[in-house]
Amino acid sequence: VLALRGCEGLGTLAAVGLSAPEVAALLAELGRTDVTIAGVNHASQTVIAGLAPALEEIASALAAKGRPVTRVPSRYPFHSAALIPASERFHRAIAQVGTRPPAIPVWSPIDQRLYTGQPGEVAAALAGQLVRPFQFLDALTRAADAGATRFFDTTGGRIGRIVTKVLGDRAIVEIPEPSQVPPPLPQGDVDEPIAIVSM
Repeated sequence: VLALRGCEGLGTLAAVGLSAPEVAALLAELGRTDVTIAGVNHASQTVIAGLAPALEEIASALAAKGRPVTRVPSRYPFHSAALIPASERFHRAIAQVGTRPPAIPVWSPIDQRLYTGQPGEVAAALAGQLVRPFQFLDALTRAADAGATRFFDTTGGRIGRIVTKVLGDRAIVEIPEPSQVPPPLPQGDVDEPIAIVSM
């Protein structure tokens, strides 16, 4: 994305084996105001954003407690305030692109609501994804509570693993072939709601 030019070196991401409240407590304990919560994958995994040295300090602290840390191969600290300049540039560019209301209900794990198709909504939402934290735990739980049992993972399995962790046997995860992404939408009467999950 051209909007991200010049943002290299601002930080990266890591997934830590703690809940969001536990991460917040750890950051306060370490005095790390330069690291923020980027999102919640599930009840026991939270994604954090910050400069690599700061994330390494947190990883060391967690390793001493026997808690897992997974480095996310990202060149940027997505879902954090560090990318506000990129978000603003992206918003100005994408606001010029025409959009249509969604053909099916689309839930945002960032705004935590359904998109309505109002003018300017998509541009604001997409630009906001660069700087606002996500909530996969909440989004997946809501989808299941709404009746969805089949989840099509368009990320090749990355989100599917989170679906299984959050919902267990409440969900059937299907990973379509790359040539079928996005999967075809069901036509006519549908026996059960489905959810298409992506990043």
